[in-house]
Amino acid sequence: MSIEIDRVSACGADPKDVRELIGMFDRFFPLFSRFLHEGLREADTSPARLRILRVLDAKGPSAMQHLAEGLCVAPRTVTSLVDGLEAEGLVVRKPHPTDRRTKVIEMTDAGRAGYARTEAVYEQKLAELLMTLPEDVRWGLLEGHRLLAEKLAEAYPSK
Repeated sequence: MSIEIDRVSACGADPKDVRELIGMFDRFFPLFSRFLHEGLREADTSPARLRILRVLDAKGPSAMQHLAEGLCVAPRTVTSLVDGLEAEGLVVRKPHPTDRRTKVIEMTDAGRAGYARTEAVYEQKLAELLMTLPEDVRWGLLEGHRLLAEKLAEAYPSK
């Protein structure tokens, strides 16, 4: 970690600020994870399941390997999540049109309806939290997250 901080310091940044940001990220992520789990409990789902449905909604039917890559998780993790979603009738596995070894995961009508409800709960909970912040802080968070996302996208382009 000190090597990274020394590199940042060489770029003209104050290492104390960087250390404080690192500490805040370390504090923020577990709290945000708890917030997500509690909020999504109302929708009877989990953040991981929501992420799979979100990818399927955005990209359409996808091979298991592509889901795993898009979510940055191991394929076996996706397999167990898809098993649960399939058991509930939210997704189906279909044969790949050209590769008989591959299954394509597709959202069902019930999955699309469940996803819409879950996404609405997620957005409502997050909007309620964000609205407790002053407007200038919200704009600052938006700009900071936008810049971080750009830097991360440059460093880790999509496959």
